[in-house]
Amino acid sequence: LKLVSEKAKVLVGDKLSVKVVLSGSEETLGSDVILLFDPKMLSVESVTPSKLYPTYNPAGKLRVDDKNGRILLSGSAAIGKPVEALGEFATINFVTQKAGSTQVKFDYQAGSTTKTGVVSPTGKELLMSKPSTLGINISNPSFFQKLVNWINNLFKKK
Repeated sequence: LKLVSEKAKVLVGDKLSVKVVLSGSEETLGSDVILLFDPKMLSVESVTPSKLYPTYNPAGKLRVDDKNGRILLSGSAAIGKPVEALGEFATINFVTQKAGSTQVKFDYQAGSTTKTGVVSPTGKELLMSKPSTLGINISNPSFFQKLVNWINNLFKKK
């Protein structure tokens, strides 16, 4: 289980797409992902589940707790039809809020059934170690970048 983003350095006000990717080859009954982020640094624009699992819960905005910086997403296979733990689980689109260093990380605790986990069809936990954290550096835009953004926004409104 890992977090992937094309950008590690962004500007205040930028959109940042982060993918949650399963990278095992075992069959799974389901996966629970709880992500933690600093809501002063990032806000969630959207959470989009992939098609890896046929069912994802909870639905819509219930997935996001912007106040406390938590995202919850659970994917499950159909009964008797396990899913291989390989591929994109979901995409989270953030908007950066202020300059500084921050991270997105999994809420993981070995052996816990209330944290991030990947479960086999026999009920065995497949995630045996803490997944890595995604570091993000957010900078203030330069005067030139602000000017370009202002001009782009001016023409978008017409």
